[in-house]
Amino acid sequence: MVYINNEHDIFLRPTSAEQNATGLQNFGFNDFHSVKPSTAFHVLANQTVHIILSGSGTYHLNNHTHKLKAGQMFFTPTNIPLAYYPDSDDPWSYVWFSMYSDALAQYIPLLGLNLNTPYADIKNFEAVKNTVDILLKQLQNNSSQPIFCCISSFMQLLALEAKEITSSEDTKKIYIQSIKKHIDDNYSFQSFTVDALCDMMHLSHSYICRIFSAEEGCTVMNYIENVRLTKAAKLLKDTNLNVNSIAAAVGYKDSLHFMKRFKKKFGTTALEYRRQ
Repeated sequence: MVYINNEHDIFLRPTSAEQNATGLQNFGFNDFHSVKPSTAFHVLANQTVHIILSGSGTYHLNNHTHKLKAGQMFFTPTNIPLAYYPDSDDPWSYVWFSMYSDALAQYIPLLGLNLNTPYADIKNFEAVKNTVDILLKQLQNNSSQPIFCCISSFMQLLALEAKEITSSEDTKKIYIQSIKKHIDDNYSFQSFTVDALCDMMHLSHSYICRIFSAEEGCTVMNYIENVRLTKAAKLLKDTNLNVNSIAAAVGYKDSLHFMKRFKKKFGTTALEYRRQ
C-alpha cells in the first residue's frame, strides 16, 4: 500500500488485494494553495468522485467548461479527455475517491452524476464536510485500517447524498456503470464480444443493447471499439510497439481491420498518428 501524508497532500493507494476486496483504486486530498496544479488534458483509467471542500476551479469535459466551487462534487469518467484545475485567485481543495470496480462505481448515478450531469450541489455539505474532516484526521494520525476508513466515509457520503433505488431507471443506470467497467476490464481480450459481456452480466443481448443505446447514445459495440481505439492511440503515443502488436494488445484479431477502423476514427493512419 502506498501512503503519502503531509500537511497539504494525502494519497492512499490500496494493494491489489485490497482493491479487489473493496473496489477502491485510490483516495486523496489536495490543497492547491500549496500543491502545484496541472492544466493539461488527460484520460483517466478509473471513475472518480471529487468533493470540493473550499475554493473554486474549472472543469473541462466533452467540450463544456464548468465553473465549480466549495459545496459541490464532480464526477470524472474513463477514456474521455478532460482537465480540471483550481482558480488562481481562490484555489480549491478537494478529496477524491477513485473506483477500481463497479463495486463502488455502480453508486455514482445515485449521486446524480453522469456524463451529461458531471457535477452537483451537495445537499448536506456541512455533514459531508464533517465526514471528510474525520477521515482526514484518521489518515493523518496513521489509522491502522486506512482503506476501511475511506470506504466507511464513502458509504457515509452515499447515506447523506444518494437517492433511493426506487425505479427501473435507477437499476438501468447501475447496469450501465457495470457494463462500462466490464468493458474497461476486458477490452484487450480478442474473445471479448457483446455476447461475452451479456454472459458476464447475466442479461439478455437485446436488453443490454437497448438500455445502453438509450442511456449513452451509441451501441455497445461502438463503445467497445471506441475504448479499444482510444487505448491504441495512447500506446502509439507512449510506446514503441509496432502496429500489429498494438492491434493485438487492444483486442483486434486482424491488424488490417484495426488500421481501417483507426483511420476512420482519427482521420489518419496509425503510423501518421505516431509521427504527429
